[in-house]
Amino acid sequence: MSGDWDEKTVFLRALELDGIARAAYLDAACKEPAQRQRIEELLWHHARAPDEFLEAAPPAMPGQIDEFRILKRLGEGGMGVVYLAEDLMLGRKVALKVLASHLIGSERALGRFRDEARNAAVLRHPAIVPVFRFGQSNGMSYLVSEFVDGQTLAEVIAEQQRQHRQFDTQERRDWYRRAAEIALTIAEALEAAHRAQILHRDVKPSNIIIDRDRGPRLTDFGIAKRMAREVDHDHTTMIGSCHYMSPEQAQAEQGPIDRRSDIFSLGVVLYEMLGLRRPFEGRSVPAVLRAVTECSPPRLRGLDRRIPSELEVVCQHCIERRPQDRYPTAAHVAADLRCFLEGEPILAQPPSVWRRLRSTIHHHRRYLPVIVGLTGALLIGLLWYQRVAFERRAQCEIRVTCDTAVDASTPLLLIAPLDGPKRGTFETVGALPQTLHLSSGLYRLSAWLAPDVFSETSLFVPRPGAPIEVRLPAPATWAESVDTVYVLGGSAVLGATGRTGWDGPRPTTLAPFYIAIKEVSNRDYKRFVDRTGYPPPAFWREFGYPEDHADHPVVGVSWPDAVAYCRFVNMRLPTVDEWEQAMREPDARLRPWGEADVPLPPLSQETITRAQRANLAVNYSEYLAHTIATDAGQQWATPSGLLNGSTNVSEWTETILPGERVVFKGAAFCHDPSEFDLASNRMLPFDGRDPTAEASDKWIPTWSMNVGFRCARSAVINKE
Repeated sequence: MSGDWDEKTVFLRALELDGIARAAYLDAACKEPAQRQRIEELLWHHARAPDEFLEAAPPAMPGQIDEFRILKRLGEGGMGVVYLAEDLMLGRKVALKVLASHLIGSERALGRFRDEARNAAVLRHPAIVPVFRFGQSNGMSYLVSEFVDGQTLAEVIAEQQRQHRQFDTQERRDWYRRAAEIALTIAEALEAAHRAQILHRDVKPSNIIIDRDRGPRLTDFGIAKRMAREVDHDHTTMIGSCHYMSPEQAQAEQGPIDRRSDIFSLGVVLYEMLGLRRPFEGRSVPAVLRAVTECSPPRLRGLDRRIPSELEVVCQHCIERRPQDRYPTAAHVAADLRCFLEGEPILAQPPSVWRRLRSTIHHHRRYLPVIVGLTGALLIGLLWYQRVAFERRAQCEIRVTCDTAVDASTPLLLIAPLDGPKRGTFETVGALPQTLHLSSGLYRLSAWLAPDVFSETSLFVPRPGAPIEVRLPAPATWAESVDTVYVLGGSAVLGATGRTGWDGPRPTTLAPFYIAIKEVSNRDYKRFVDRTGYPPPAFWREFGYPEDHADHPVVGVSWPDAVAYCRFVNMRLPTVDEWEQAMREPDARLRPWGEADVPLPPLSQETITRAQRANLAVNYSEYLAHTIATDAGQQWATPSGLLNGSTNVSEWTETILPGERVVFKGAAFCHDPSEFDLASNRMLPFDGRDPTAEASDKWIPTWSMNVGFRCARSAVINKE
């Protein structure tokens, strides 16, 4: 053995560590196999020693630490022993975690122990087990947390593994649903921790307790880190359980480990619940680490076809090897799991052919020359197949022109789908004019008409049919005269906690945009009708233009009518997320005026009932009586100055949901603002067909006497 090797120092240092951290330290400290074997033998004998903490505790306090009387031992980990104890001061049961006796003199271990208490103490979430106290008594350190009466998720999974062969199909479905519910709750807990700038770094089944009364609870923040701190990069930073470790944790890569590492670990836990096996296995710690960093786990539905495909996609999206390919936040994970549980489509998409190909190449790097040759042939065939498939789907012809003559080298047309896996991703088509062939869906068309001027519009292709003409406006139009508010965008969680579907919490990331301060008025819309010959709103044709209410919001317009007007003024409708984020800034308020006590417009139940009738004359009279001018209502404005988000008329958004349902937002004059707040969403059919009706001739109105709109536009469009 090496003469400078200090067996005692290495042994005592290894005692302070646990799991993968200990293995990594021994890899570095033991240069020869005999050294490693000697230390592991010492550690094995130490672990089998019969001494319990209470036997080794100072005789002055047997069975009690400060005011906590120890009732029984609950478990033991690398950092210490956990006991069920009674708080004699408050008369309640608590969990008492005592730093292991062999670590009492270790400043590093004491620091980690203290960090666990500090990290958990700042977190406030029903699914996070709170820590009440950190203390020291007679040289012993301890922390006190809530006692959770229940099994760990590891124990629950072990029971499922023993019983799963006896389960029928319905019992399996129930378990998969329960797994999704558990993962959803833990995702929400992680999001709360991440918002407090704390990474857990050790998410695993044994750190999740299934409370008999309150469901899943996340515990043990012993190796948690604050995001603002730099992560050490010596061998001891690979802390955590190797089977649930992210690749970046396992490799201890340079650069801080972020929240996506916890998302990976959560995905591994979800995989284990669904597949009843861990995705990454190995006979030794290094073998497991190689599997985590280099291998792709078996597909879940390859293990059991009854596993819901949506949960397989969510799980796969969590455990992508590259952090940038995973969900960006735990809130995104929670949103997709909530969609699954509520029967709604999830946002994540199955891995693309390209991502699977990249993963295969990474896994079989030694065969790269052969793979390159095969990939070339595959790409040629794949491109040909995609072209044929696209041409079969692209059954609707779209002719895009421009009102102004410009240099042919300047007008670039870009298009981005607003639904599906490529939503929001612009593709440059070429110079105007252009003929496009598009499948059904919602699109955003943007065109650079001059070096510093772009035009944009919405386009909805409901189904293949006759060619559609789209005429983009000239660069200089009314857009310059529309007063707008700039919204920075960024990441946000919209919707409201405790609600379901589109009204429930939904994470989003928005680019900067402008939104009009006020709604479009009758006067504005009349100018559009007079200039273009576009058909007027339905109630104008019935009752004439409302000259005395020219400054009131225009209503009785359909979604295509609103899009046509926006196109005329070189703007567009705001998306549902843009509208909501603009109205709810800066503090996620549910009403434009926040918590301020402001008098609202008088509203009676009779008004609500009358205004919601189908009779056009009644609706028209209520509209005249209860709406206000679009530039009025300053007392109900948002802090940024947006008017009438919840007091005049509801407003169309650009968003169209599956089933051709157009979303509109905001309370109208016939609504109680306490029932329809800024997080509420309602829908009307795009073309009047009732999607719930069996008969194809059943129609419902595509416009309303209490729905208008306001305009928006993007702050910038990337034309690269």
